Amino acid sequence: MDVTNRVNQDDLWDAVAKGKIDTLKQRWTQDVSLVYKCKLGCFDQSILHLVASHGYVEDVKNILNHDPELAEVIDSRQWSPLHVAAAKGHMAVLEELLPHSHHVARVKTNHGETILHLCIKHNRLDPLKQLLVDVIKDNEFANRKDAEGNTILHLAVMLGHEPIMDYLLMDKIIDFS
Repeated sequence: MDVTNRVNQDDLWDAVAKGKIDTLKQRWTQDVSLVYKCKLGCFDQSILHLVASHGYVEDVKNILNHDPELAEVIDSRQWSPLHVAAAKGHMAVLEELLPHSHHVARVKTNHGETILHLCIKHNRLDPLKQLLVDVIKDNEFANRKDAEGNTILHLAVMLGHEPIMDYLLMDKIIDFS
């Protein structure tokens, strides 16, 4: 790698580390290959994780147009960009990522949580509904337990998220047997 590419790559990761989205956009616009070369950065997150976290739908689309496989990159917490979007409640980003991320939606985090647990933990009913309808179509996954042995209903009750509890009970998603 020549010095210019190294400087560009360092600038890119500096922008990622500091959350400077405008700098980040400028860098990948100047040299799209940086997106390909640097799938994991200083925080073991992809560029797509960062823009998904901020809810930047157009940037998510642009990155996916250049490299749809970035949707499958798992960070150091075992989160995909889809996990990030769901936890943050960014519905438009979630919808962009879903066609590229169905199988990573089933990856458990380092803490043994499913993406559904993250929705509950962060009180995100709409992403929970979207994931259950479009991705997680089986009750077995919806009833998986986290590292502490909690289902998503247990977690919703513990956290007092009544609308989520009502939804889970009303739609008979949780298996009581």
